[in-house]
Amino acid sequence: MDQYTENKKPVVEYTARITLPNGEVIEKTVSNTGDFPSLEDFDLSTREGFLEDFDHFEKTILKTSRELNNEISKELLGASSKKNRKPQK
Repeated sequence: MDQYTENKKPVVEYTARITLPNGEVIEKTVSNTGDFPSLEDFDLSTREGFLEDFDHFEKTILKTSRELNNEISKELLGASSKKNRKPQK
């Protein structure tokens, strides 16, 4: 990994794909910019330094994961509700 600058921060991107029994595919991608250093620049000199860098990394990972779970769930429920609606007479 390259060392990042203020203009080039790490980006965490997750993609989820659900293939339904009928073959329909629902896919979502979510990304977030992180505030953690590259792996080469993690502060390994002290326990506190490492934990602080890891905390920034972990927060970005968890935020991205939660957003992806929310988005793919909404998409799946939306597709399900459209299929289960009865046509209006």
